[in-house]
Amino acid sequence: MTTAAQESGDRLLTVVISVYNLEHYIRDCLESVLQQRFSEDIAVIVVNDGSTDSTAAQIEATLRDHPGHHVRVISQDNAGVSATRNRGIDETRSRYLAFLDGDDMWAPDFFEQIMPVLLAGRADIVEFNIDVVSDAGHPVDTVTLVPVDATGSRNVDTAALSEFVETYQAFVWARVYRSTLWHDVRFPLGRHYEDNAILPQLYLRASSLHRLEHRLYRYRRRGGSITHVATLNTVRDLAMNAAEALARCGTAQGEYWLSLFHKMFLHTCSQAARVDAAVFPAALQIVGALAKQHQDFLTQHSDAAPRRALGNFAWGVHLDRSVFLVKRTVKRILGREMKPRARLAIASVHDRAPPSH
Repeated sequence: MTTAAQESGDRLLTVVISVYNLEHYIRDCLESVLQQRFSEDIAVIVVNDGSTDSTAAQIEATLRDHPGHHVRVISQDNAGVSATRNRGIDETRSRYLAFLDGDDMWAPDFFEQIMPVLLAGRADIVEFNIDVVSDAGHPVDTVTLVPVDATGSRNVDTAALSEFVETYQAFVWARVYRSTLWHDVRFPLGRHYEDNAILPQLYLRASSLHRLEHRLYRYRRRGGSITHVATLNTVRDLAMNAAEALARCGTAQGEYWLSLFHKMFLHTCSQAARVDAAVFPAALQIVGALAKQHQDFLTQHSDAAPRRALGNFAWGVHLDRSVFLVKRTVKRILGREMKPRARLAIASVHDRAPPSH
């Protein structure tokens, strides 16, 4: 069902908001957009992914309290965060596109800072920094994509691609994109860490970046998400992202994809070290199979072997797991381990991506 239909073709920016069972957070999220200065230039597409709580009612109440905005609400059967984002991309008609998760928020000056860059029309991707807030919305941390000495416009050349790999903060909501970059690009359905599979492709398509030092996105760190819970499924999905990167290493941008593979492999190892004991052997097996694919690649490309070997990864996973278990025990003793919020329904396809790797 679609309500409050509004064409976005005359808007400068469309923001796609993915929502599933977020009755406690969606009002804050929507108000952070609707209260922006120059909000008349923003088209909002809210995709409600089959919520079973009062999320839909909260959306309706918020829109009643803030009339006159360009908001489209799409309700669909539960299909996962990738499907909701893809639906939003399909419906976008504006020049630029952004993503906002339904439990996160924009900073009050988000659009005021972004708007001049979008009006200039020269940047394909706009990057900015992130505030991490608690479940209650209090600041707890920051994530820096853009150092103070690296702001402004630049071309997406080899150096820019190398910096993207080195930083590797692959969060789709931490950027604004020229909409044409998404032509024939969609999120893989049913996969955790879907951002990791898509962002590297977008950077290869882009010609120009603009980097802002401002902290314009407020990521909410919630208990019960994959920020804190590693599963065998997350390990499998991370390994799939890495395998796809490795498969592209034979292209003209092979060095870029091989560097990304190494980042993704380390992330896969990190998650494998944190799964429950019952599935740890299976997680280690997934990592081993991924390492075998990499070794097969090096056998066929001997020039890359001396500087691209993975080393004793199994030892590293076991060591990382030992450190993780000790830290978890200490947190439990101190009562600091995060717990899911009461009455909060969390589906595996809507788990949060972590704010750092």
